[in-house]
Amino acid sequence: MLVTDNASDFRPMYMREDVHPGLIIVPAGYGRARQHLLTRDVISWIANAALQSNQAAADYMPNRLVEIDQHGSVTSYELP
Repeated sequence: MLVTDNASDFRPMYMREDVHPGLIIVPAGYGRARQHLLTRDVISWIANAALQSNQAAADYMPNRLVEIDQHGSVTSYELP
C-alpha cells in the first residue's frame, strides 16, 4: 500500500489499475508531525476495520482507498 498526501496525482493512477495494493491519503499542508499522527490513526483504523471483517490488514487493503481528513474522520471505499 502507498501512503501519500498527493491525492490529485495518485487517485487517478490507481483508478486506472485493475489490481493495486491500496492507497492511503492523508491531508497535505498540516506539517510532517501532524501527518505522522494522522497516518498512525488511519493505520489503526485499517487494523480495526480488517479485524471487524475477519481479515488481516494486508487482505483488507488491496484495491481500497482509505482517506483521513485533518479532523481524523476516515472514509474507505474500493477503487476502482
